[in-house]
Amino acid sequence: MVLLVTVERAAASLCAAVECAQKWLSHPAITALQFHGIWLVLLLATLWVLAGKARLRELQRQRRRTLGRPAGALAKSSGSRGSLASLAAEQEAGQPRLPAVTVVLPVRGCRSHSVANWRAMLNLDYGGGLEFVFVLEDKADPAHAAISALVQEVAAQRGGPGLAARLHSAGAAARTSQKIHNLLAGIRQAAPESHYILCLDDDVLLHPGLLASLVRDMEADPSLFMATGYPFDVPAEGASLLSYCALSYHLPLIVPFSVKERTEFVWGGCMLFRAAEMRHDARGILQAWQDGGYSDDLTVASKCTELGLVIYCPGYSIFPQWLDGAYSPRRWWNYLRRQLYVMDTYSNPHNRRTNHGLAAFACYAAWGVMLPATTVMLRLLLWALATLLLPTQQVYGGPGGSSYLWLRLFGVERCPWSLASLISFSLSIAYLMLSLRWMTNTVLDLFCTLNPALKRRQLDTFCWPKLCLGFYLNNAVMPLCIAYTFVTSHIDWSGIRYWRKGGKIVRVLHSFHKG
Repeated sequence: MVLLVTVERAAASLCAAVECAQKWLSHPAITALQFHGIWLVLLLATLWVLAGKARLRELQRQRRRTLGRPAGALAKSSGSRGSLASLAAEQEAGQPRLPAVTVVLPVRGCRSHSVANWRAMLNLDYGGGLEFVFVLEDKADPAHAAISALVQEVAAQRGGPGLAARLHSAGAAARTSQKIHNLLAGIRQAAPESHYILCLDDDVLLHPGLLASLVRDMEADPSLFMATGYPFDVPAEGASLLSYCALSYHLPLIVPFSVKERTEFVWGGCMLFRAAEMRHDARGILQAWQDGGYSDDLTVASKCTELGLVIYCPGYSIFPQWLDGAYSPRRWWNYLRRQLYVMDTYSNPHNRRTNHGLAAFACYAAWGVMLPATTVMLRLLLWALATLLLPTQQVYGGPGGSSYLWLRLFGVERCPWSLASLISFSLSIAYLMLSLRWMTNTVLDLFCTLNPALKRRQLDTFCWPKLCLGFYLNNAVMPLCIAYTFVTSHIDWSGIRYWRKGGKIVRVLHSFHKG
């Protein structure tokens, strides 16, 4: 008897909740919000399709080159655009040596995949002079011993000429981020004979022919100011939901690095400059970095757009970035803050307008998708609860039933467009996830083609339900994180706390550990 009364009360409460929810969920403003969200979802999905098509063209081109070339020549030519000059040179027995390059790697700490990534960098297949400068804060960094041992191991494996790799201690940053401080020190250490300087992060896996291909393309087209690339996050097997939240942050950003080779964006993990430009600093990039710089790539991108300089991002310049499987709420929040902190750092008014504009659009797009998605999920949740807890005739009508609760829940009785907006938005979300999955599979296939050492099963670690939910949560939190980041002046990154003022770093506290 008590159980029956309890069930009846629960049913009555659910009916009351449905009655309350249907009044505002079927409001014309909610319907308009869903229709507004549809075009944002369709836009992103279509851009992902275009990004996937660009990578697919590169994948097909790489496969054609694989079929038409000897196995020994594949690594040397993988990635090259295949200009007439470079193709002719590759066909000659005595291919001319490529210009010398200095690879600058700012390093802090040693993560799970760091050694494997450094090994891939040291084994780049490059037909010219190549030196590596690993830049650390000091020798106390645990990466110092790991890099020293790796350099000795790779040099012993080669058995021929010594490996041109050295470690440099840059000291502690005072008015810039530690990464920029290390970059500046590494660029100053570049050999005088180097024609190019490649700045790399240590958290991506480069394919063997990347550098040779980028340099050939830069040599073939003097109008290119610099070349860049972009990472594609690959989660660990069984990664947590918050790991997928972190992964989803990069997914929309892959679009501007994919749809066209001449872009307006720069990723700081891979920046190839002509050495003369950096030594003389004719564009003011080094000066902007030194003057309170925090974000290396947004500063460079702003300078390039301001001065009309060409940024080159070819289809083969994409790299797997291994994502840790465990993210605590604190770690994810700090990760998101670090990504968004750069939007309120700038070197001049043009840089500030660009960054603040990106922040405003990120807020608009995030909640433009998240809010209508929330209303749809609320409707579906109430419908599922009603179907489970209430008699079928009370939900759907029939003998003895006259309420037709589902009609009221989906707003059909009050607003004829309500059901249409709900169905249309749901279909657009399905299109979004299908386009993302297709683009992802295309990129993973491209990774395996560019780097034969990678196997497809290593990359098939995506849990799509977690990715969908992570994408939703990331967009829900992003505007709140941007607001909090803009009203606070500090950020914590790798044990260092930074303070900014007027868009520039004004104070740095090292060895900061939050209790």
